Amino acid sequence: MTHGMGMILVIPALWFFIAQAVKRSHDISNSGWYILIPFYGLWLMFSSGVQGSNEYGDDPKGFVDPNEVYSIGQNEQH
Repeated sequence: MTHGMGMILVIPALWFFIAQAVKRSHDISNSGWYILIPFYGLWLMFSSGVQGSNEYGDDPKGFVDPNEVYSIGQNEQH
């Protein structure tokens, strides 16, 4: 494989890995800029995500806070 072909494959792979690291960083309620800290990737691998929603969106694992479900049920009129 020539050098040019290698770069065609490396650039999308690098983009993918950076995007996944930023998403994971958001999952633990940190800014995506934290991925620039050396060895932060190790922290991402071993830390748990925030259960429920945070400022970056909903829990990707689908955790639902029971208090939110209860309050939603109270707002419905029968």
